[in-house]
Amino acid sequence: MSRGRVRDGALSRFVQVRARYRRAMNLERDTGHAGTLAGYLVTPVVRRALARIASGLVANGTERAWSLTGPYGSGKTAFAVFLSDLFGQAAAPRRAAHHLLGLADAPLSRSLQRALFVPVILTGERAPLDLLLVRALRAALEAEPEPTPAAQVPSGLPVTDEVQNEVETPPANDTDPTP
Repeated sequence: MSRGRVRDGALSRFVQVRARYRRAMNLERDTGHAGTLAGYLVTPVVRRALARIASGLVANGTERAWSLTGPYGSGKTAFAVFLSDLFGQAAAPRRAAHHLLGLADAPLSRSLQRALFVPVILTGERAPLDLLLVRALRAALEAEPEPTPAAQVPSGLPVTDEVQNEVETPPANDTDPTP
């Protein structure tokens, strides 16, 4: 009998990967869908990050700029989806996020109950940042439970023609079947 000898059998007989970990998170696709957070783990690192964010949201808070860094696959996008759902106004995803946080840290969840924002989801690409931002702002406002009228660029604000056209063009009636 030799030490370290592996018995016959495939590793899949002993280890299973949950479906939620078989694909990468996508901010645009996954934000705002309650089922996306199924299986999300509110770790001590998540709780510390949320506590820092919460401290910046109080009236005298001074920490209002944060960065999230880490290696590929460490959960940055999943955290951003969780944060967006936690602070967003869509009822079902918000409830799901607060439920998960409440299981891990009920006082922190209660302290964030009144924090409501309009998440503006933007992923960088090869395009002017001002154009991407206008598109993301428009999408965020249109996704609200009570959509806001089309945005208008205040007069005198220096914008490119491309941004002005984006703002003035009625939104496309895109229907994405992907949840």
